Amino acid sequence: MKTYTIYCDEAGNTGSNYLDPRQSIYVLAGWWVQSVSERKAESIVTAHLGLVSENGKEMKGARLIKRPEGQRAILALFRELGALGCLPQFVLAEKRYCVAAKIVETFLDPYYNPLLKQEFTADVKTKQDLADILYELPEEVLRQFALAYRSLDSNGLRQSLLTICRSLALRLHTGLSDTMMGSISRIEDIVEAELTSGDGVPGNAWRTLNMPVFADFICRIEEIGRQVGLGELIVAHDQATEFQDTYDWVLKTFRNGNNVDIYLPNGRLIPLGFETLKQLRIRDSVESPLIQAADVLAGSLYALAVQVSFDGPLREGLVEIGTLLLPAAIVEPQMGTLIASRKLIRNLFETIA
Repeated sequence: MKTYTIYCDEAGNTGSNYLDPRQSIYVLAGWWVQSVSERKAESIVTAHLGLVSENGKEMKGARLIKRPEGQRAILALFRELGALGCLPQFVLAEKRYCVAAKIVETFLDPYYNPLLKQEFTADVKTKQDLADILYELPEEVLRQFALAYRSLDSNGLRQSLLTICRSLALRLHTGLSDTMMGSISRIEDIVEAELTSGDGVPGNAWRTLNMPVFADFICRIEEIGRQVGLGELIVAHDQATEFQDTYDWVLKTFRNGNNVDIYLPNGRLIPLGFETLKQLRIRDSVESPLIQAADVLAGSLYALAVQVSFDGPLREGLVEIGTLLLPAAIVEPQMGTLIASRKLIRNLFETIA
């Protein structure tokens, strides 16, 4: 059986700060590399990028993508890795949309909102629709919620709910505003549940994007591994991550869970009791060309999404990179996940149309 290591790294990491105006996107991305091809893949990376930049540090994707010659090197690298059989995988999350989605999960939970039926819990499509509505609220409204959620202060969360509902009513979303107000009497219970929901999780990632994005990433790896009938899979991550212990805990939780597959209403599989993905290894990016390639992949997707989200002029190299990578989110098996507003997703694909 074929065995692979998925070398991965991140871009746009701001931890629990969901609304850093300088970093509006978070990406976790990696390369599937077959064991028998690792040496060749490493030589491809070093040939195109080199291991060391002028200042004595490894070449970072965020710096490389800014220069035309860097973009050309990235494109050549990606194409040659693809020709070798290496496959890119990524999760791209738009932080503003994630704040809107968290508002839905916080104030439209049937357990704490008597105006909702229990069936709403599994209604993924409606939740996405509502998150798109909340996404359009003013920046200060979303920021107020993000800060209140980060501190989990009941008074702050209550005031945030009132602000959100007033803003929705002003935009004629009175039905949604009225329904969300159904949770105001349970704010204390919501805060208590959030405060205890991370019990047992090591590290400080429970209320960050890093943890759910990593969980999505490894679940997709496991699903693909099962579909294709692969042997043992390994995830290798840059040692610079501050959430190493959390990631290890997440993998062990999914790997060692009862062998039950959960399907979401949108068809997405949450596999428990991993059969193919068994290990998480931490590597030094300075010594691992393939971790460096993952950093370049994450940085390229990050730069593309940031430029698109701010309606900035796209450099030709970024358009070519998008044309190469974005189809991974729509072909089967899907190697790309976009957790983003319909607006950003539409604009991303319009760049490669």
